[in-house]
Amino acid sequence: MNLSLIWLIVVVSASWSGWLMAGRTEVATLLMGAAISILSGLELLMATKSKQSRLMSACGFVVGIGLFCAGAFDRLNINRITPSMDWITGFIVGMLIAGFILILLVGRSIHNQDNFKVGDIPLPHWDAIWISFGCAVWLLAYRAVIHWNELNGNNDQPWVSYLVSSLAWLCVAAVVQIVRFRKLHSSRLLIAAACPLIFFGSGHLGAGAPYIALATLSCVICYAGGSYPLRWPSGTFSDGAVLLRNWLITGLITLCMVINIDASLMNQTVTSVVAKHGIFSPLSGDAFTNLVMNDSYLWYDDIKSDRRKESGTRNLLAGRRFAERDRYSVAWENEPPTKKEKSDSNPGVYLSWRNGQRYVTHVIPGSPADKAGVTRGWRYLSEIKSEESGEGSGQFSFVDPENKNRTVTGVMAYPPLVDFRIDTRSEENIGYLYLDVFEGKAKEQLDAAFIEFRKAKVSELVVDLRNNPGGRVDVAAYFADLIAGNRHAGEVFYRLSYNAKYTDSDEVGRFKRNTNGLDIPRIFVLTSQSSCSASELMIVGLRVYLPVITIGEVTCGKPLGMDYVNYGSRSYRAINFRVSDANNQGFYNDGLVPQCNAVDDIHQNFASGTAADPMYRKALAYMDTGRCD
Repeated sequence: MNLSLIWLIVVVSASWSGWLMAGRTEVATLLMGAAISILSGLELLMATKSKQSRLMSACGFVVGIGLFCAGAFDRLNINRITPSMDWITGFIVGMLIAGFILILLVGRSIHNQDNFKVGDIPLPHWDAIWISFGCAVWLLAYRAVIHWNELNGNNDQPWVSYLVSSLAWLCVAAVVQIVRFRKLHSSRLLIAAACPLIFFGSGHLGAGAPYIALATLSCVICYAGGSYPLRWPSGTFSDGAVLLRNWLITGLITLCMVINIDASLMNQTVTSVVAKHGIFSPLSGDAFTNLVMNDSYLWYDDIKSDRRKESGTRNLLAGRRFAERDRYSVAWENEPPTKKEKSDSNPGVYLSWRNGQRYVTHVIPGSPADKAGVTRGWRYLSEIKSEESGEGSGQFSFVDPENKNRTVTGVMAYPPLVDFRIDTRSEENIGYLYLDVFEGKAKEQLDAAFIEFRKAKVSELVVDLRNNPGGRVDVAAYFADLIAGNRHAGEVFYRLSYNAKYTDSDEVGRFKRNTNGLDIPRIFVLTSQSSCSASELMIVGLRVYLPVITIGEVTCGKPLGMDYVNYGSRSYRAINFRVSDANNQGFYNDGLVPQCNAVDDIHQNFASGTAADPMYRKALAYMDTGRCD
């Protein structure tokens, strides 16, 4: 047992040294592999030829050398086919080297050892090695299916990924059983097949839950490989304590190894690893802030100027040193949780910030706000709280253009993110779609709109992004699939580029087929100074493949993005990647200049997407004449 405790301490120390001292997950894998190979090699040399431990020590030595070479190859960035190829290539080379060393070191003596008996309890670190290796295999199989779908322009089918990963894991468990017992045990293999489903299912419980589930279920996984019998302890305290202690040590070593292998294999940043597993991270809030700025921040090596003090804000990054070009990075201290408010309550309006105030930019026809006479240009104050509970009451306070307070009662059934209409002109139908923000729940509403567009056989599409601040890249990609995915399935829509430390994390997003897609020859996009980020990505990504006629104002100029990171009570949104199109063009820091100029006057009252809308009228005129009016 003391030997397994040594393993736990050494593996954890190696991982933390790589994460926080070297600042790379690949280095953590390299150090962890070196530690495993050294410890396994020492065990192998010290074991007598008659002991079963030689076989497991040899397996640990092979895995250790494999991880060492995987981290080294990944650090050198030799292969650029996929983000995982360096890791895989290095691991295979390492196993071949280790196999050759074992042949020279122990000859044929390994094959003459007595087999394990079902239910034998070996040292916990041996089980941790094969479980961690098996987890790497099933994660890799899962990602491989997703990557194959992306290359072929297909939408992901989660059940296929789960099935393939389960089969991969089943193969690992079968090999372990054959090595130990020279035969298979079907009941244990059934348990093995269910493990990936348990692992991925726990992902819905929150970040880090799969790894915690893996550690707590390690006893079941060990049973799948034949290590633990399916029995209760004999009844004595010592027997139960030994079994529990073995489970605990196995789980802790497995947890550390799987976290590190997954992070290195999938090219995660040290920032994301520490944030995801905050309960294991010995960093203070300020120390984590320093980690963000020195690790994943896009311009970590080009920090020159002091960020101006931002009075009246909670930005924890104010006053720190930033890159001169950074206008967007922010962090804040989360408020203590209070009573749940109906934050999704909406009477049917879209809002945009102007001069520190929120104004109505669009009203959904038939909504409570529309029935109450709310129009574009009204100023929004807040939702009126209930006196009893302090929560939203379904009443909203506005100020009309005559500076009179107005109250609107009633909410929409679903938070409105998409509004659309079909405009019939002579023999053609024109689709108009207003998107408020690129959030995940917009996908379903986009589908509903495009189903109607397909039924109406629209020949032209006007997308209104005038006050869309951006949002999630995957939602922008989904929107682009609806527009051009079927025709350009498998072709590159966008590229994400990370800092010099994480070039192997660069991402390529491809068009995917969508049964609701239109495949129209061109689109019109309405823009304003408030069109940012994912809104601009839609324009630059699509215009490589089809004409995108932009009408309105110069956009805000944000070819950048950030991952949302939570750590402790703090939330961070620091710039950590750059966005570009299929041709690596995307340096539009000063904004995208529209083909047809038009001013978006927030105080001008009109119904968006109608003949009263100046920008929409310009789009109609362009359809008729082929030029800006």
